[in-house]
Amino acid sequence: MQSSQYSLLRPDISNLKVNLEAILASADDPISMSEVERRLGYPSETIFNRFPELYSAISHKYQIFRRQRKQERVERLCQAVQQAIMAIHNQGERPTSPRVGSMIGGTVHFKIPEVRDAWRRKMKELGYEI
Repeated sequence: MQSSQYSLLRPDISNLKVNLEAILASADDPISMSEVERRLGYPSETIFNRFPELYSAISHKYQIFRRQRKQERVERLCQAVQQAIMAIHNQGERPTSPRVGSMIGGTVHFKIPEVRDAWRRKMKELGYEI
């Protein structure tokens, strides 16, 4: 096999490490490895096999980002629950989970343990029995 034919079959990875390092160092929101694959045009196996440390670092950075985003969302929902409870309570009505849920976008949020606990705590604080 001639070298020109071989280069057509073998991916050119000369800039891959530079691009991976740039992604890792970026101040933008971290991206998933599937997004890295899409942007750079390399399968994750190639990235992992050639640069396992960079693969792991990018993945870890994204996991931390996702955890932080989830925590921020849960905190916002807990605050929204408390505000909704107070609004309903101040109208002289019992802040049931369906009433509160209708104000915060649905009772589906009560499946999140922290949100459900925030509702319970605030209800007890206001003297309601659950």
